[in-house]
Amino acid sequence: MADNDPPGEAHAERVAAALHGYADLPSLPPDAEPPWDSWPMAQPGDSEVQPLRVKVVRLSGLPVGGDVDDYLDQGHTREDLLACVGATPWWTPGLLAQQRLERTRAQNRERVRRWRVRRATEPVTQQAESLNRL
Repeated sequence: MADNDPPGEAHAERVAAALHGYADLPSLPPDAEPPWDSWPMAQPGDSEVQPLRVKVVRLSGLPVGGDVDDYLDQGHTREDLLACVGATPWWTPGLLAQQRLERTRAQNRERVRRWRVRRATEPVTQQAESLNRL
């Protein structure tokens, strides 16, 4: 769970990237025969060697720098916390980049919209002057 500030977000992304796809060896009983030669042949669907899936949970309503303790201090319950975790999608390596791209596109659309509104309300003489400056 990420702290609600840029360093906390960056740390959560670094941890998610480090853990994503990492698969620890399963715990075997001490008397198990070691078929270690079969491990390189493990299939992706083998439940014993599934890689870790990671979620980066961002809690709403936190102050800047707030964390899960602050969330619980605000009166949220364990069930609220588990609901947030359940609603959070699995982290993927490209998810953050995709979110940044979508945010940048939304900001650019808003800039273009404001520019068009401003241009539509300017008198024609001001438009001509601004074109002459180019």
